[in-house]
Amino acid sequence: MAYPDPDTLRLVANMARMCARLPVLGDPRPELARYGAQRALEQFAADLEATAANVERQGPGADDESS
Repeated sequence: MAYPDPDTLRLVANMARMCARLPVLGDPRPELARYGAQRALEQFAADLEATAANVERQGPGADDESS
C-alpha cells in the first residue's frame, strides 16, 4: 500500500489538531466524552506525523508492492 506524500500527511495532521482545539458550542456530550474525542484526534495527528517521517525516511516508492 502506497502512502500519500509526507506533506499531505502533515496537512491532515494539522487539520486534526485544529479540530481537536475547536470549542463545540452546545455539545450535549459529557465532558469526558469531549476529552476522549480530543485525545483521539491528537493521537491520530501524532500517528500521521510518524507515518510522514517514515515515508520520508524510506523514500518515494519504497512501499510499493510489485508482483
